[in-house]
Amino acid sequence: MSHLLVVETQGKKDPGKSASWACCIAHLYAKYRIPPVLLITCQDKATATSAAEPITIGPGPSPSLALTAASAAVGLPDGTLEAVQNVTVEGIQSANR
Repeated sequence: MSHLLVVETQGKKDPGKSASWACCIAHLYAKYRIPPVLLITCQDKATATSAAEPITIGPGPSPSLALTAASAAVGLPDGTLEAVQNVTVEGIQSANR
Protein backbone atom coordinates (compact mmCIF):
# COMPACT_ATOMS: atom_id res chain seq x y z
CA MET A 1 0.00 0.00 0.00
CA SER A 2 1.26 3.47 -0.87
CA HIS A 3 1.38 6.37 1.58
CA LEU A 4 1.94 10.06 1.10
CA LEU A 5 4.75 11.28 3.38
CA VAL A 6 4.48 14.84 4.67
CA VAL A 7 7.51 16.15 6.57
CA GLU A 8 7.32 19.17 8.86
CA THR A 9 9.90 20.67 11.21
CA GLN A 10 8.67 22.07 14.51
CA GLY A 11 11.10 24.27 16.43
CA LYS A 12 8.94 24.91 19.50
CA LYS A 13 5.56 24.07 20.99
CA ASP A 14 2.76 25.77 19.04
CA PRO A 15 -0.77 25.07 20.28
CA GLY A 16 -2.35 26.33 17.05
CA LYS A 17 -0.27 24.12 14.79
CA SER A 18 -2.41 21.00 15.20
CA ALA A 19 -5.32 22.67 13.39
CA SER A 20 -3.14 23.39 10.35
CA TRP A 21 -1.78 19.81 10.38
CA ALA A 22 -5.33 18.45 10.41
CA CYS A 23 -6.31 20.74 7.53
CA CYS A 24 -3.23 19.80 5.52
CA ILE A 25 -3.65 16.05 6.03
CA ALA A 26 -7.38 16.12 5.23
CA HIS A 27 -6.75 18.21 2.10
CA LEU A 28 -3.99 15.90 0.84
CA TYR A 29 -6.14 12.80 1.40
CA ALA A 30 -9.10 14.40 -0.39
CA LYS A 31 -6.92 15.48 -3.31
CA TYR A 32 -4.77 12.36 -3.84
CA ARG A 33 -6.80 9.57 -2.15
CA ILE A 34 -3.54 8.19 -0.74
CA PRO A 35 -3.28 7.73 3.06
CA PRO A 36 -0.99 10.49 4.34
CA VAL A 37 1.58 10.12 7.12
CA LEU A 38 2.74 13.29 8.86
CA LEU A 39 6.34 13.17 10.11
CA ILE A 40 7.15 16.01 12.48
CA THR A 41 10.81 16.52 13.35
CA CYS A 42 11.43 18.41 16.58
CA GLN A 43 14.42 19.96 18.32
CA ASP A 44 13.56 18.75 21.82
CA LYS A 45 11.54 16.15 23.70
CA ALA A 46 8.94 18.63 25.02
CA THR A 47 8.10 19.77 21.48
CA ALA A 48 7.97 16.16 20.23
CA THR A 49 5.67 15.17 23.08
CA SER A 50 3.38 18.11 22.32
CA ALA A 51 3.36 17.30 18.59
CA ALA A 52 2.45 13.67 19.34
CA GLU A 53 -0.76 14.63 21.18
CA PRO A 54 -3.88 13.19 19.50
CA ILE A 55 -5.90 15.66 17.46
CA THR A 56 -9.65 15.13 17.26
CA ILE A 57 -12.23 17.30 15.56
CA GLY A 58 -15.89 16.60 16.18
CA PRO A 59 -18.15 15.52 18.99
CA GLY A 60 -17.29 13.01 21.71
CA PRO A 61 -16.54 9.39 20.91
CA SER A 62 -17.19 9.74 17.15
CA PRO A 63 -15.02 12.58 15.87
CA SER A 64 -15.19 13.53 12.20
CA LEU A 65 -11.40 13.59 11.98
CA ALA A 66 -8.78 12.05 14.24
CA LEU A 67 -4.97 12.17 13.98
CA THR A 68 -3.17 9.84 16.35
CA ALA A 69 0.51 9.24 16.96
CA ALA A 70 1.95 6.01 15.60
CA SER A 71 5.28 6.68 17.31
CA ALA A 72 6.49 9.59 19.40
CA ALA A 73 9.74 10.94 20.78
CA VAL A 74 12.07 8.60 18.92
CA GLY A 75 15.64 9.85 19.42
CA LEU A 76 17.84 10.24 16.37
CA PRO A 77 21.65 10.12 16.56
CA ASP A 78 21.96 13.91 16.56
CA GLY A 79 19.48 14.19 19.44
CA THR A 80 16.61 15.35 17.26
CA LEU A 81 13.29 13.85 18.24
CA GLU A 82 10.41 13.11 15.97
CA ALA A 83 6.72 12.52 16.29
CA VAL A 84 4.93 10.57 13.63
CA GLN A 85 1.26 11.21 13.15
CA ASN A 86 -0.83 8.68 11.28
CA VAL A 87 -4.11 9.95 10.01
CA THR A 88 -7.53 8.41 10.22
CA VAL A 89 -9.91 10.39 8.10
CA GLU A 90 -13.63 9.73 8.32
CA GLY A 91 -16.28 11.43 6.26
CA ILE A 92 -13.90 12.93 3.70
CA GLN A 93 -15.27 10.93 0.76
CA SER A 94 -18.90 11.84 1.46
CA ALA A 95 -17.98 15.50 2.01
CA ASN A 96 -16.36 15.70 -1.44
CA ARG A 97 -19.31 14.27 -3.38
